[in-house]
This record gives sequence, structure tokens and C-alpha cells, in this order.
Amino acid sequence: MRPYRSCAPPSTICSARDNCCRGAFPRRGVLVQTLLDRRADGDVAEADAAIERLAAAPTEDGLVVREIWLLRLHALLAWAHGDEAGYRDFRDRYRAMATSLGFGGHMKWAEAMP
Repeated sequence: MRPYRSCAPPSTICSARDNCCRGAFPRRGVLVQTLLDRRADGDVAEADAAIERLAAAPTEDGLVVREIWLLRLHALLAWAHGDEAGYRDFRDRYRAMATSLGFGGHMKWAEAMP
């Protein structure tokens, strides 16, 4: 699989006018997933940094799309670090949020997580 490195820089994703567009979350998710799947030198650290940038990006208070993506990405990162307890916590919270919101795609992804 060819690495996905075309995620737009944060300056093109977020603006002061609309805080943070929702398209940033799936793009960052693809980037993080690809980095964690590939696991070349520095990929886990780069995935961690991408998650932190997403978490720090200015956005509307209570934007559930951002929160659900962060739960998923934190679960994947915990798995990559071998943090089983952290992984289970993030995964379970991700599953619960996906179900409570009725987000079908996220529900399927969450159920596929061991």
C-alpha cells in the first residue's frame, strides 16, 4: 500500500472564520492509520504528532465529529504502543460514542477493533 502523505497542512484545513472544517478529521484519520499500519522509522511518532495537532486545532465547542475521531485515533495509537489497558479504554469509549450517535461507519469500525 502506498503511504498517504497528501494530508493538507493545518493552515489549509483550519481557518479563523470557520474554526476547523470537518474534512480535517477523516484526512488525519487516514494519515494516522496509514502511518501505524506501515510502521517505518518514525511513523508512530509522526502519528502521535498528527493526533496531537488535531486535538489542539481550534474548533467549535462540543464538536462530536472531532471527539469520535480522537477516540478512534487514540485507541489505534495505544494499540501501536502495546498499551492494552489504554487501548481497551479508548476502544470501548469509541464504541459507546459511535453507538449512541448512530454513526454507522464508526460503529462498524469500532466493532472490528479487537
